[in-house]
Amino acid sequence: MRPSSDCPPDEALKLLIKHKNQVTSEDEEKIDLSVVTGTLEKDDELLENLGLIMERKDREMRMLAADMLPCRHIYSGEKLGKYTVGESFVGDLREIEREELSEQLNSEDGDVRLKAAADIKSMLVLLNAFMKADLPFHREVRRLRIILRMKNLYSGAIDEKDGRNRVQQFLRRWLNNLYPDLSREEKAAIADAGSHICEGRGPNGEEKGETGRRECIAFDPSP
Repeated sequence: MRPSSDCPPDEALKLLIKHKNQVTSEDEEKIDLSVVTGTLEKDDELLENLGLIMERKDREMRMLAADMLPCRHIYSGEKLGKYTVGESFVGDLREIEREELSEQLNSEDGDVRLKAAADIKSMLVLLNAFMKADLPFHREVRRLRIILRMKNLYSGAIDEKDGRNRVQQFLRRWLNNLYPDLSREEKAAIADAGSHICEGRGPNGEEKGETGRRECIAFDPSP
């Protein structure tokens, strides 16, 4: 599967593999996403590339998750007790030809055949879990991408007033349409981050100050 011009950088896939237990977890109370959050808050490009995968906008990963050949029928939606895939799989995925992968999956050597199938199945589980909007890891990446979008809207404005208007319009006119699955709590947290950005502070409230507070109109997170 040679890299195409629109495939995400390998680091995004490696991050999913590195944090595979968090990616697939359904219980927010049993996982700690602070390391992932800290990493993505410092790397806008990595966050955007994860977003392309998560929103099925990357063609190669979308085809892989959709059970296309030569990976068809390897994964049927079952849960895995063990994820065999490692970060080296990403390099193999980029270098190997489709025909060679097909040969491995149909090899007469049982070890070769099972290893290739197990790695691909693990990767498919990760991709499908990452695309599920109701899982904690997906929600956290989505939250960070929305905050990044507001930061870019603000920083790309001609002045502070224009920046505040852009953020306010996004919260009022676009948030619900673009992300209809957001809970009330998620909307409130995003609105709070938007207020911090409007104030010239970080989305988490660092560098406290009241500049621009009076001009930031409150956002009602109600549907």
